[in-house]
Amino acid sequence: MLDRNRPAPEQPEKSVAASFGMNLVVVSLEAREGSSPLALLRGDMSSAGFGPYRNMFMNYPGLKARVRTADRRPSLLIKSSASLEGGRYFIAKLDPDQDDRVRSLKISSAKSGLQAVFGGSDRGLIAPDPDWVVLFEAVEESPGLWRVSPKQDLKPGEYGWYVSFNAGGPQASGLFDFGVD
Repeated sequence: MLDRNRPAPEQPEKSVAASFGMNLVVVSLEAREGSSPLALLRGDMSSAGFGPYRNMFMNYPGLKARVRTADRRPSLLIKSSASLEGGRYFIAKLDPDQDDRVRSLKISSAKSGLQAVFGGSDRGLIAPDPDWVVLFEAVEESPGLWRVSPKQDLKPGEYGWYVSFNAGGPQASGLFDFGVD
């Protein structure tokens, strides 16, 4: 017999997210063409350079996002149990790498990593480089539903909603990617 009074087991994606210190986040792109759900991608870390001139990158598969828009100022609708404040959420610019067939996001340099380790920065080790983000406005339209809009038109290229949860290391971060044509 089924025990109807017992609560349903927690969904696997919620328990995995919780184990990384993450909140469940659902993102869709809102543009002139309509609404499209965005999938969460995990990246692979790489580095380039030497010593204090070394840069860290998070690399995502493919040269282009599957979801694309011609709208230069699309919005993101984000369902999240957490506030979008606190330096964990970013609209990130990605750089396609033809040789490796990935899109790269500059995460940090060795210098900024040391600053984060020794308390000189609240951005953390896996936050995007400030030159690789787009400023945005976030408005909570209803409890847990946020509309995020870039403060300026986006140039054609690859972008994503980057979620950084420092507690779980690099694999606790993710990207909801999209492209602007």
